[in-house]
Amino acid sequence: MQHCDEIPPKINQPSDFLEKDFLPKEIGLDEWFCQAAQFKNILYHSPNGFAIVSLDGKFISSNPALSQILGYSENELIGISLDSITHADETEEDISSIDQFSNGPTPSFKRKKRYIHKDGHLLWVQIDVTLIRNQTGNPNYFAIQFQDITKHHELEKQLIHSQRMESIGSLAGGVAHDFNNILTVVLGYTTLLEKNSEHPEKILQYSEIIKKTAERGSSLIKQLLTLARKVESDLKPSIANDLLLEAIHIASSTFPKSIRVISDLPQDPILVQADHNQIHQVFLNLFLNAKDAMPNGGLLSIRLRMEEGKFISPEKTQKTAVIEILDSGTGIDRKTIRKIFDPFFTTKEPGKGTGLGLSIAYGILENHKGKIKVESELGSGTKFSVFLPVLE
Repeated sequence: MQHCDEIPPKINQPSDFLEKDFLPKEIGLDEWFCQAAQFKNILYHSPNGFAIVSLDGKFISSNPALSQILGYSENELIGISLDSITHADETEEDISSIDQFSNGPTPSFKRKKRYIHKDGHLLWVQIDVTLIRNQTGNPNYFAIQFQDITKHHELEKQLIHSQRMESIGSLAGGVAHDFNNILTVVLGYTTLLEKNSEHPEKILQYSEIIKKTAERGSSLIKQLLTLARKVESDLKPSIANDLLLEAIHIASSTFPKSIRVISDLPQDPILVQADHNQIHQVFLNLFLNAKDAMPNGGLLSIRLRMEEGKFISPEKTQKTAVIEILDSGTGIDRKTIRKIFDPFFTTKEPGKGTGLGLSIAYGILENHKGKIKVESELGSGTKFSVFLPVLE
């Protein structure tokens, strides 16, 4: 038998033995043996976790890197169910993904999910799942690669929070102006109360105006606090109409009067799977970009509709919430559009933008299984379209 110290000629074609049940058919026994030995060696020493998992979700074998990620030894993992170490909120999506995957044409899928380490702490892991079929084409087992992205996820959360605070900074001028108006009304009607202390009907009228004005200020503060809150991602069924309406209310309250904000939202609720704060941040960031593109004023138009089509994936027709955000601003040239979602890319002056807003919005929508696209020309305004899958 030949030595296997050197890379076999077909090491870049491991499917020769993986897809044929490890049988040396078209290649010689020696070459097949070396391919298998080399490929096993690569997986064993890989920095990413790797496992063979049965169709019912139990570990058959794994490499040392996976033990390092999950805290279990290779022997302990054998026979353990993936469900038993998966965060409870992820199991329903796992069942749905595996079912569609096993019965569909796609041979692999990728997603981020939470696992529970042996010592109890939570991990964020990127998994790449490949379905291996036998010679007759029936599902045989899963080959899964695991990459620990916990640190990356934490950094992503910090960036999102940082960008939220930048958005609040951008809104500060409008908030200060709005609150100055609120305080002027409160102080003015307080003075009128003092002057009309002997007229009960006027006292009641002025008190009602003060109450409504204070409630408007309280509502604005609550929404800003919601935006600033630093919380873990929490995807749950949400009404897209309400999420959009909240962001529109903040924009209408804080943008200069030279910018007219109009909206066209359907009466029927459109249900999506979303993290309230993160999607709110996406909308508000797009509104702020529109505001910056209209320094002399203009029109900001927001539309929401539900359509069925291949908006998110060219391979799949599905019901989609389509949100269009149009401004009458300066527009964007084609060269800039190609880079617009790149991290740290900005056309704003130094100190007026980090270049993280649109890249974070892109990442948030990707995590929501959604999509964003931009259409624009210099001098003709800009349209951002956000697509989110509808829950049925």
